Amino acid sequence: MYETMVKSRAFEAAIKAAYLEGKKPLFNMAKGP
Repeated sequence: MYETMVKSRAFEAAIKAAYLEGKKPLFNMAKGP
């Protein structure tokens, strides 16, 4: 169960990184409000 969850998290992170690559995020948490 836990192992599957970890794999799923890593997979989601990879998809998110690929999706945001080349795109400008609408907001940047590091910048602040």
